Amino acid sequence: MMMLMLDSTSIHAHARSSVLTVVSYDLELDFNGGPDTFSSRAEIRFRANRPGVSSFADLLAAGVRRAVLNGVRLDSGASCHDGHLPLPDLARENLLVVEADMYYTTAEAGLHRVREANGSDCVYGKGYPDGARRIYCCFDQEDLRAPFTVSINAPAGWSCLANGPLASRPAGDAAGAWRFAATQPLAPFLSSFCAGNYASSAFSCPRDDEPPVPVTVNARPAMRESVNTLLRPELVSGPLRYYERVLAAAYPYLKCDLVFVPRYRPLAYGAPGLMTIQEQVLAKAADDTSGLYLAVVLAHELAHAWFGGMFCTYESDGWLIEALTTYLSRRALGELHPGIDPWDASLSTELPDHAYGEYAAPVRQLAELIGTQAVLDGLTGLMRDRPHACVTKGDVVRSWSRAAGRDLRAWAAETLVPAVG
Repeated sequence: MMMLMLDSTSIHAHARSSVLTVVSYDLELDFNGGPDTFSSRAEIRFRANRPGVSSFADLLAAGVRRAVLNGVRLDSGASCHDGHLPLPDLARENLLVVEADMYYTTAEAGLHRVREANGSDCVYGKGYPDGARRIYCCFDQEDLRAPFTVSINAPAGWSCLANGPLASRPAGDAAGAWRFAATQPLAPFLSSFCAGNYASSAFSCPRDDEPPVPVTVNARPAMRESVNTLLRPELVSGPLRYYERVLAAAYPYLKCDLVFVPRYRPLAYGAPGLMTIQEQVLAKAADDTSGLYLAVVLAHELAHAWFGGMFCTYESDGWLIEALTTYLSRRALGELHPGIDPWDASLSTELPDHAYGEYAAPVRQLAELIGTQAVLDGLTGLMRDRPHACVTKGDVVRSWSRAAGRDLRAWAAETLVPAVG
């Protein structure tokens, strides 16, 4: 038997995809336990291209109650400590079922549970960079994508959200299972979940050639007034329609949920179909005299539906996703707010995406070299040819070269590199 001894946190972990193809995830989460742990059940169907090969799944658990591969119980004790669940002697078609108790985390990645002063709780997750294995058993890497079907068991009075559209829920405010329709193929770190006592409002985002995108805005009841005052529907619909038009690519998901959550470490995280945003963004937006703060946050995270969601890069080129996202979202900002130049030095440093401004500089230079339309056409071609895939920097450059009608490899080697400092 051949054992793939790979570190799933390294840039070389994608070699595992030369052996495995993940078919689907059927995931159940239960938040009815105490404040420290929750339970998860992952049913993973996957293929191995060589019967008899061995590999591993990613899992960092408080305790594993059951781990079964193709009907055979696995020794899962080590996975609680080193994050790997060995998978020996794989068949061509495989079924892995893992039931585990998981810790809520206080780190950036994983599943968080926050207790408010009034005694109510809310739960939210962030899978990137290595949080998915802290929520459920998975193959947690960029190039092993699969559709997710999710069910969340939650206490009475809670509402639940996941990447996919809601399929069914308990009647009224009863406790029970919230079930979600299957997603597009996702890398595990793009999976996202929110649950708790949220107040919600809804609107539709009209589009030119597609059905409207249903949008919900969710926040703790105490934040409802701030949300209603600050978040105008056009802050979502404007960028979304702009991206569809300039990229000639429809919004890739069936809905868009926005959730403002307390004590969130990042400013925001735009997972497919479900955007989590730091509550403090509302306070900063209320004090922002320019009126751009919330607009920039939403435009940036919406752009991640295409860059980072519809296609992503390997971790070593993750900066390129932020470069493309910042370049396009700032173009949207300039068009949707006439008279504003988001690249103006005095304004750029005040915007919440300023940390990524240097990343976008090579893309702006490329637009001067081959023209903005060729830059956009190259991205459109990449999404058409490689939808819901993990791509390399070389793939992006080849697509730009085709759109420009010239070989851009020498330019990329010299210029398309991450900013330092």
